[in-house]
Parts: sequence; C-alpha cells; structure tokens
Amino acid sequence: MSSNRRRALATATAIAFLVWHGAAIVVGPYPDSDVGEKLRPLFEPYLRIGYLDHAWTFFGPQPDAGRLVRYELILGDGTVREYPLSDAVDRRSPNWFRWMRVFDRVATGDRELREGAAEYLCRRHAELEPRALRFVVLHQLTLSPELHRAGVRPVDREALSRAPGDDLPCRSTPAQRPG
Repeated sequence: MSSNRRRALATATAIAFLVWHGAAIVVGPYPDSDVGEKLRPLFEPYLRIGYLDHAWTFFGPQPDAGRLVRYELILGDGTVREYPLSDAVDRRSPNWFRWMRVFDRVATGDRELREGAAEYLCRRHAELEPRALRFVVLHQLTLSPELHRAGVRPVDREALSRAPGDDLPCRSTPAQRPG
C-alpha cells in the first residue's frame, strides 16, 4: 500500500471518528425527544465507556418545573373555593419576579408570614364568611413527549401535583375590601 493511500485512509478514519464522536457528544445529553430516544441506544455503549453519559447541560440550563401558588377558602358549610395567587400576576409585569418570591415564601415560608397573608385574604373575601384558608402549591410535572402529543399542557390538572398546606383559621371580620 502506498504512503498516499495510507495517509488518505488514516485521514478518512480520523474524520469518521470525529464525526462519530461529535454526534455522540451532541446526542448523549440531548433533551428527551423522538430524535434523542431513537439515536441514544446507538451511542450509549460508546458514551458509557468514555464516561460521557453525564448530565452536563450541553443545550443550556434545564430549568426546574414551575410551580403555581393558589389558595383555597373553606367556607362555613364546608365548601372549598380555589383562587389563583401566583398565576393572577401578569408575567410581563416588571414586578413579576418579586411577586413570585413573595408567593413562594407565603406558601412555604414561616407560619407568621402565612398567617398574615391568610388574614389579608380572608378579609378580602369576608362576604363569603370563610372559616379557614389553605395555601396550595401546584408543582408542574415534567411532560413526556407522549403526553404532549396527547394534548396535555404544563398547566393542565393532570400535569400538576398538589401540595396543600395547613388550614389557617379566618377570624370573623366585617366585610371589607382591603385597599
């Protein structure tokens, strides 16, 4: 075999390896999708041997699933009414991030903060004569491609897990809307 043929074969082999390696590096951390599911088994042994099957966020940050904060009023007759809290704020508002942090702290923060927010919201709905209020955190579940194709969206009921908090008693107050 001549040196030119040997050099051409070595170059073709190196290029083929680089293409294979590049494709494996891209497909390995590729987000869940039809393409990723079909190609990943082809590259998995190579990725595992080279310890390239890690969770590096090659395609940018993988944000955690969102959460919504709502509250439920428990009326005197036992009826429960749910009201939006975090999803009632316009996402385009410059204060959106501030409100989200407040709502998260109300739902998961210290008892004093929750009781203060509950007292405010009970006064806001005093005409309904609520006996208690409960904050509920709805966590968005990660949707699989199959569920998405089936029409399930991130804020649909079946795509949310509920984490209700404690019942906080409402003091009886005259009906008034806080200003």
